[in-house]
This record gives sequence, structure tokens and C-alpha cells, in this order.
Amino acid sequence: MLATRSIARGELVLAEKPILIVNSYLDEAGLATAVEALDERGRSAFLALSNAHPEEPLAGIVKSNALPHGSGEASSGGIYEIGCRLNHSCRPSTNHHFDDGRGVEVFQATRAVAAGEELTDYYTFLLKSSEERKADLRERFGFECACEVCSLPPVELAASDKRRAAINATLASIPSLISSPLRIIMKVRQALKDLEREGLVLVQPALAFDAYQVALLYGDVASAREWAKLMVKFHEVADGVDSTKCAEAREVVEADPRKDPRFGKYGRNSVGGP
Repeated sequence: MLATRSIARGELVLAEKPILIVNSYLDEAGLATAVEALDERGRSAFLALSNAHPEEPLAGIVKSNALPHGSGEASSGGIYEIGCRLNHSCRPSTNHHFDDGRGVEVFQATRAVAAGEELTDYYTFLLKSSEERKADLRERFGFECACEVCSLPPVELAASDKRRAAINATLASIPSLISSPLRIIMKVRQALKDLEREGLVLVQPALAFDAYQVALLYGDVASAREWAKLMVKFHEVADGVDSTKCAEAREVVEADPRKDPRFGKYGRNSVGGP
């Protein structure tokens, strides 16, 4: 899918209602009933989508296209006529999420996209190594990834893998480092730099929120507010200025950190802002 005009970073690319919502327990017979219940356009749109598992005529389409539907509802997926047609890249030009408030799957531009440039999404966890991503994509979607990242020269690809592994390690390590707030902030800053280098936005808001919580727990009002404001900026790009997630982040900015019952739980310490 190509951009028909230039698109700015953080701009809404697509907001689409699902043509079908499916549960993971549905078999071919159950899916046949669900697809038959669609109107003619919806049925045609569903059947026109790609299928990496042709031995399963309907379930294969679901496995090849479904996006998580709703917050925390891993057991259900949404099928989209347009959104499901975006190809994969390990450095995607869009980020998607389901906006519960509006009932739509939202695709945001994560960087500037030129007219005629391909719009891309992601089909696998992007903080895995290139070989792990390729293996997952090969098994689940039947293709060998040759995106701009996986096609890098070996030395550059190894550096990319190292940065992504470090970001993932930082996410996993934060809870165990709560007694070392300055170390957490240092790791978050480095992870944000690495994400920028990799052209990824997917965990930027989460990292800013983690840093905000550290500042909160150590009674650092100024730093907490700085991290909260940065979290809003990240959500504006990743999820959109009108998204539910962005609205929730703005509420954090507007709230007085000192009124949070967790404020100063671990004493008072200047942890530092972004």
C-alpha cells in the first residue's frame, strides 16, 4: 500500500472499523457461519485477504490477518479491509492500536512518509533479533523478511540486534532496579536513544511512564512532570492526539504528583528528567 500524498510524523493514516471480530476458539465451521452472516461487501473483503495457511481456507485468513481487538483481549481479533493489507517491516512507518473509545483500529505515521512511499506495519515483536523475527514471520506468515533492517550489511545488522536486545533488557529489568532510581533513569534515557536510532516508537510511552513512576516514588515532582509530558508527546505520535491513551496521559500531566499515595514511598531523591 502506497501513500498517495506526503504524511507527517504522528499524522493519522487510517482509522477503520473491523469487518469481522473473531474469537480464537472458532473453527472452520464457526468461521463459515460468521463469514456467511456478513453482508456481500464484507464477505468479499474478508475472502480477498491473503492466506498464509491455505490448508485452512477461513482460519488461515484469520491467522494471517487478525489484529488484537480491544485492550488486553488477546483471545479475539479484528479483521480489517484496508489495515490488514499493509505489508510488514521491522522498521514500520506506522503504528497500530485498537482505540476502545472510538471502536476503531488506528494506524499512525511513526515518521514522515513521502508520496509514493510504501506504508508498512509490523507482524512480530520488533525487539527480537533479526533471526528470531525472520523465523517467526516464516512460520506464521510464510515469507522471508527482506525489509530495510533485515537487509542491512552484517555489521550494521548486528548493531541493530544489539540495540533492540538492550531495549528489551531495560524493559525487563526496571522492576528489579527500583532501589537504584538513577540507574533506571540512565537506562531509560539510553533505551529511548536506541529506539530513535532504530526508528521505533512502540515502547517509548511505556518507558517514559516507567521513568515517571520512578520520579513519583522518589518524590521528585519536577522530574515526574517532565517525564509525564514526554509520555504525552510519545502517545501523540504512536497513538494519535485524539486517542484514549493520549487523553489518559494528559490526565497524568494535569494531576498533582504529590497527591498520589505512592508519592515519596522510597524517600526523597532527585532522579532527573529526560
